[in-house]
Amino acid sequence: MTMPNDAADALAAMQDARVRANALRPLPFTYHLAFGALMAGWVYIQNLSLWRFSMGLLLLIAAGCAMYQWQRHATGRFVSGWRRGRTFAVALAIVAIMLGLLVTSAPSKFPDHQLFEPWQGAALAFLAGAFGDWLWMKAYAADLRAAR
Repeated sequence: MTMPNDAADALAAMQDARVRANALRPLPFTYHLAFGALMAGWVYIQNLSLWRFSMGLLLLIAAGCAMYQWQRHATGRFVSGWRRGRTFAVALAIVAIMLGLLVTSAPSKFPDHQLFEPWQGAALAFLAGAFGDWLWMKAYAADLRAAR
């Protein structure tokens, strides 16, 4: 015979198990710096010659693939940046900042909108990317805790 609290206890145990299973091992701080460097690279390569842009693009794609593997190895899984919750807002802010930096630091493509030299845009992209990635992971952890 089941007791009235058995269903509530079972549900609470399942929710706790889900939270423990979803707990994300923290990424090393160097990962966030690498993410910032990747974002800086995307901003910087747009003003290179076609040959250098092509080589830079291949390097950035390879670096992105390596970061994917790094995240899988460090956390045990890949976490999509486009989740519901606080993480979506942070991811959207990172994309908006990066697009803004792409436009405002590309004198050859958007001369009327240039606010920064390419190296300045890349430096800002590095800072925004590293901080944004760190903030995204904090938001993800908070979303997991809130799922209780």
